[in-house]
Amino acid sequence: MYNYYMDKRSVFSKPLLLVLQAFFALLIMVSACSVAPEETNVKDTIIKHFESRGYRVVKLEITGIENFPLGKRDYMAPKKYTVGVPHIELLRIDSSTGPHSSPLTFKNASVTIRSTDKYGVWMIENIQGIPLT
Repeated sequence: MYNYYMDKRSVFSKPLLLVLQAFFALLIMVSACSVAPEETNVKDTIIKHFESRGYRVVKLEITGIENFPLGKRDYMAPKKYTVGVPHIELLRIDSSTGPHSSPLTFKNASVTIRSTDKYGVWMIENIQGIPLT
């Protein structure tokens, strides 16, 4: 017995299946291209940031390096990640710092880093929880 609807459905399912396969392949390729920064690169970026502002990092702990939330991303902007900083100790470096200076301790901070034009080089875009000038 000939079924007209069965033939139509099978004709449209092949192109739809090919489009879905191409979409998922493209999605996998695009997501594979974005590599999260290594922990050592992130720590170096944070240390260099504070050293350029006159602080020495005495102790630094970082937790998960997570993609910047999708709802906060800008179109065509550099790749961003949020880094948790559960504990950081900074020591002010200048001529007024004496041998008995105590480090500044901050807990539960957050740092947003973004990619640069150079591979493996990251830049700090925003710091929350470390109120230094």
